Amino acid sequence: MPANPRARRVITLLSAAIATVAMLLVVRAPAQASTTPGAEAAVTNVVSIAMGSLHQWEGECFPFVRRVIAAATGRTIGWDYHLGYLEAGAVEVPLDAVQEGDVIQMADPNNSQGHGAYPGLHTAIVMQNHGGGTLTVIDSNSQWDGVVRIREGYNPALLAARYANITARAYRFPGVSAASTSTTPIDGPVTVGGPAIVRADGQCLRLRSSAGVGGVILNCLPESTVVTVLDGTAVSDGYAWRQVSALGQTGWVAEQYIAAVGTDTVTPAPTPITSSTPPPVPSEPVPAPVDNVLTGPLPVGGGVGLVVWSGGTTSALVAAAQAQGCALSSVWTTYNGGFVGYTVGAPTFVNRSWDVLYPGGMISGTAALVVLCDTSSSAPIVGPGAGAVPSAPVPAPVDNVLTGPLPVGGGVGLVVWSGGTTSALVAAAQAQGCSLSSVWTTYNGGFVGYTVGAPTFVNRSWDVLYPGGMITGMTALVVLCDASGSAPAITAPTIAAPTIAAPVSGTPVGPAGND
Repeated sequence: MPANPRARRVITLLSAAIATVAMLLVVRAPAQASTTPGAEAAVTNVVSIAMGSLHQWEGECFPFVRRVIAAATGRTIGWDYHLGYLEAGAVEVPLDAVQEGDVIQMADPNNSQGHGAYPGLHTAIVMQNHGGGTLTVIDSNSQWDGVVRIREGYNPALLAARYANITARAYRFPGVSAASTSTTPIDGPVTVGGPAIVRADGQCLRLRSSAGVGGVILNCLPESTVVTVLDGTAVSDGYAWRQVSALGQTGWVAEQYIAAVGTDTVTPAPTPITSSTPPPVPSEPVPAPVDNVLTGPLPVGGGVGLVVWSGGTTSALVAAAQAQGCALSSVWTTYNGGFVGYTVGAPTFVNRSWDVLYPGGMISGTAALVVLCDTSSSAPIVGPGAGAVPSAPVPAPVDNVLTGPLPVGGGVGLVVWSGGTTSALVAAAQAQGCSLSSVWTTYNGGFVGYTVGAPTFVNRSWDVLYPGGMITGMTALVVLCDASGSAPAITAPTIAAPTIAAPVSGTPVGPAGND
């Protein structure tokens, strides 16, 4: 039977969106994580797989941990903050006995559905147990931005005590051994094949791709992290360097910041957690994001736009775009260096990847998105006061902050730049492990790009759009990270960027001038 007009239109728009992005950007396939047979090896990979997303956008904490556990063990945590772990084969362990690879779940026992959203709810993966209730963990969305970070000094019992209804529990998946290597420093040099411990005066220790301060930063190993010493040695930039393996990665560290440790195997027995009074709540907590706010240059006449979504469901995003005059036909995000899209009104199977990435359609706060507005539909423009207005103002951004899923191994990412110069953007990306090759924004339904290191005439349109290289705050951008670790040689572009005329004095350029 012939396809109906709506279906033909959806397919056409989907093809158009893919073609538009493909013409402008070279999408590199992400490297596949290696797996090792055996339960113990799989669980050992829990932390290393989580570390693969460090400083990248992964969304809310519980879905992130579910994906990590599934990738490491092949087990799927159910959508319940307690039964979901037990159904996946995990066992509950005492908080004072947790070890690497265990999962900490903070939740209300009377509200344990896996789509909850209430104060105190959180999920984290244990990297190290320091005793006395203090852990090093890795988690996502700890600062309401969906970014994966390492957190030192994490004490789940004390955190739970801040809330009357929150309980902290720990879960261990099959294959985790209760024994661990002693981390007591000893006198003497480190030995090849033996353990060593990070001693960086309370700071983290940079793990680099090569010996020397010019090596790409692969990770920053927290204080007290145990590493395995390999046979590589070098002297560069005034430091003696040792090759080590830690947290699933191999790289180089300055030898003066690691110490040999004992090799006796012991059973950890940290001090039980007790607390009679909750700790004081910070006087200036990080403000919660305001949901359902859509900002950025929407091409209301039809075309492609880069926008920032403060958080909310996909249907709320469609409604917010409609309220601003954009009949949204499709929207795109990036994940692991590639694109994942949602087509409005398409059958469920078309949007399956989107639904897996955003269970229940819930998009975490401060997400950069590519949107495609339809030219064949006339969405009414809703004036001030006609749509929903946030009850609280959006906090003022801080300049030179880059958030979003940076594909540090090479590929395409959608990020949010809080504001600052183009050179500051390049430096911020480099600091997170992305050798920025080019960056793109949208203007009047088309793309405008900047190529790092290119002659001035190549970036002329960018310089007109952003005089002095100053990019306005909370701008969504498409970035292309180089897989080789260095900016590629500049060749003649195959597609010309749209020409933007110099602005008339007193007339704003770009999003600020679109009334």
